[in-house]
Amino acid sequence: MIIRSLPVGALLLAVLTTGCASELPAYQWVDHDTAMRDIAARADAVKTLTARCRIILQSPDGGSTQLEGVIATSRPDQLRLRAWKLSQPAFDLTITADGLWVFDGDTEHPHDDLPADQGFAWLASALEALGGIVVISPTERASHVDRRGGATHRIQRPINEGGGVLTCDLDRRTLTFRQCMVQDGNGSLLAGIIFDRYRVTDDVVHPGRIEASSGDRTITVLVDDVEINPELPASAFVPPPRATKKR
Repeated sequence: MIIRSLPVGALLLAVLTTGCASELPAYQWVDHDTAMRDIAARADAVKTLTARCRIILQSPDGGSTQLEGVIATSRPDQLRLRAWKLSQPAFDLTITADGLWVFDGDTEHPHDDLPADQGFAWLASALEALGGIVVISPTERASHVDRRGGATHRIQRPINEGGGVLTCDLDRRTLTFRQCMVQDGNGSLLAGIIFDRYRVTDDVVHPGRIEASSGDRTITVLVDDVEINPELPASAFVPPPRATKKR
């Protein structure tokens, strides 16, 4: 499993194949190792992805702001998100192998309702899952696998030396992840991502809604008009000149 150094241990499994049991093709469950290989193979089918999206930012005081955006991803490690508010640039987020850059729109009049640096990193983490950039490696075993059967297959693995744990729930009938949670050594929830409203585009199942929560902040991404494996210019992942490197 690829692990990224995001705040509060924001670590995911690839959920390119995440889906809803009532809408997706049935999966013939064999065992954990086979499932991990099949998930990795599904993610490998998507080299690039583009989509329109709406981003809903919920602030600690309960207020919310909605932005319009476009997403582009290219495996293994490139992602770009551009967002607008009332037709004005709100922010531009770029991920490459060299790091994470953010341009906060009009720097003379910053948007107080946009995520802080930590929030941008958490948003990036959620969107990496959409593009299949964070991938399960079938050669690495989870430290704990719930083998009791039933509808859900739970996978756990440590994320740091302090006892932090990543837990992900997998739907056996469709080989789809429903949620991932990060807990500290005391069992307290640090962050979580939920995937739902799934759709199929060009035989690829992808979440139509991603909700990422960390602390008192929640970011919801509603995805539409997904295009699988389009040709993308190299300039698609060049940060804007005024972007600031965050990590």
